[in-house]
Amino acid sequence: MSVERSRRKNLHSLYALVRLPPSLKQLLTWDHYGSTVGGIGVEAAPLISACMIVRNESANLERCLRSLAGLVDEIVVVDTGSTDDTPTIASAFGARVFHEPWRNDFSFHRNSAIDQARGHWVYCIDADEEIVDTDFEATRYHLAHTALPPVLLIKEVLRYAGGAEASLLLPRLFLRQAGFRYVFAVHEQLNAPGALAALSNVTVVHHGYLSAGALRAKEARNLGIALSMPDSPHAFHCRARAAASLERWSVVIEAAERLSECAEAPVMASEACVLGGIAALRMGDVAQAKRFSSLVAAKAPDSPDMKLLQLLIAGQDYLDATAEAEGGADFVALRSPMVVHKRSPVLQMMDSLLSRTGHRQLDVGTSAAASREFVSEQGADTSTKQLP
Repeated sequence: MSVERSRRKNLHSLYALVRLPPSLKQLLTWDHYGSTVGGIGVEAAPLISACMIVRNESANLERCLRSLAGLVDEIVVVDTGSTDDTPTIASAFGARVFHEPWRNDFSFHRNSAIDQARGHWVYCIDADEEIVDTDFEATRYHLAHTALPPVLLIKEVLRYAGGAEASLLLPRLFLRQAGFRYVFAVHEQLNAPGALAALSNVTVVHHGYLSAGALRAKEARNLGIALSMPDSPHAFHCRARAAASLERWSVVIEAAERLSECAEAPVMASEACVLGGIAALRMGDVAQAKRFSSLVAAKAPDSPDMKLLQLLIAGQDYLDATAEAEGGADFVALRSPMVVHKRSPVLQMMDSLLSRTGHRQLDVGTSAAASREFVSEQGADTSTKQLP
């Protein structure tokens, strides 16, 4: 991920197998496309179908469904085995509810919901999400009257315990007749190779990470699915991410080692190697952390993640050096330090930065470049020319 992209309002993780411009500065909003130039027409109904997969979401579902009122024309809910009143709540809001046994595959159930949709546009939303600060009238007008590209990005704000937030752009709104499908059993992605994407006005808040316990449970589930997936760059990447959240450092290192050997996925490999380097530090192996850092530097020299890893390694080197000096090493007796060293600020920095790499971390998403790697593996058009 480029420095420019990481600084752009923290909109990291363009989590889409779609065609994106090289820079977020070139990502156009839908206002660029003008109006009444070939849209589907306001008379076409239903215009928008909300598609959801749920299981035991009675604590969240009503808030989500209320936030959809005025935006969507129908709600499709695929329930994968709720034992609470989730289906009853969904039905009370007029949703069409379908029941399927859980297949340990998010893409399978996401696609099942899409198959039941009747709207011209499909909007995928989760039960622990809520639409906020969105002009529904403008949204519906553009979807009906503007000749838009087939994929639209929404802004999602992830909220964590303690008040931390992160923002992402996600391809959640797309033309149903384009036939796009989700792929991967966990951290599923919309597979729309060659399709242009524009930025919509929809903003969503994700509440599912506010509970540290719930987040840890989700990561444990994700790790189980990732470990059951056939070996691939995506599987290794998912294993490294989930294991890092669970502080299972040996699993992180193994996944990073395997992914570092995948020449066809350099961006995903660099992201995993950063996690591998942090895992090595957490296990006290500075030499291995430096080896991972070298691998990242060769693949993504300007990555902010690499700079963070280098900072952590430098901090550990400093702590080791000062600890040796305090222990009475010979060179200290022969020559006094040139400056006064205070270890506590570095220890505090290290603790603060490393605490974000365990179960308290902000979710590590897949960058746009990593997503394009998958498209390339499929032999699809991955050109990233500037949007018209």
